[in-house]
Amino acid sequence: MEAEKTVSIKLAPELLTKAEALASKEGSAVDQWIVSLVSNHVARQGDWERLLGRTRAIGKEMGIESEADVERILGEFRTEIRA
Repeated sequence: MEAEKTVSIKLAPELLTKAEALASKEGSAVDQWIVSLVSNHVARQGDWERLLGRTRAIGKEMGIESEADVERILGEFRTEIRA
């Protein structure tokens, strides 16, 4: 694993106060709390990219090429449900 690197950030005083309060509420130091936020965001981004990849593949299989196709399919589905 690569060695950790230090970064510096500037926060507005009111944002820092809120961050300190939230970190304290979770029993964490602000720097650890920020690392956790960044790690979680990166993980969610990866999850989102995987989800988009799967849904694009399904859409392609269904012949969906545009938002108009999605709207058409939703309209057909809603019509079927009401019938």
